[in-house]
Amino acid sequence: MLPSNQRQEALSLAYVLAIAARSGLAWHMRVKDFGFDLTLLDIHHRGGRISESGIRLDIQLKCTTAAVLTDANVLFDLDVKNYNDLRTLSVATPRILVVMVVPKYEETWTQQGEDALLIRHAAYWLSLKGRGSTPNLKTVRVSIPRTNLFSVENLQALMSKVRRRQPL
Repeated sequence: MLPSNQRQEALSLAYVLAIAARSGLAWHMRVKDFGFDLTLLDIHHRGGRISESGIRLDIQLKCTTAAVLTDANVLFDLDVKNYNDLRTLSVATPRILVVMVVPKYEETWTQQGEDALLIRHAAYWLSLKGRGSTPNLKTVRVSIPRTNLFSVENLQALMSKVRRRQPL
């Protein structure tokens, strides 16, 4: 059996890919992971052909049972190395952190029946581009607004900003 952290990783990936599929995006999984788990790819229709538009969004994906949920935010302790990758200004492709929060007990992560597959709880996104450096050596606590739910509507809005080269 896979270790718990790898099961969490697989579940969070399934969540993100389901939202991407419903948003009409393709994705590219990394063969080698140098800080980012996947890239979402914008697709366009031109001349009766479907192809990649060249618009992309890199995702660093995390899954946790240990996030602190307040009324307004998700507080997550991110490794400093990941924080530094995400805050970099000089990148061609926008980057976001996606943190999936799952219940403490694994048997409650999913519920399945013939008419639905339910994944508990939710994922949230955050852009750290341009954030300041940290004196911390191991982790830095990030605060993700709960309004940044990783949903079809929010992902489509994000990709619209990426297409227009607007800050996330």
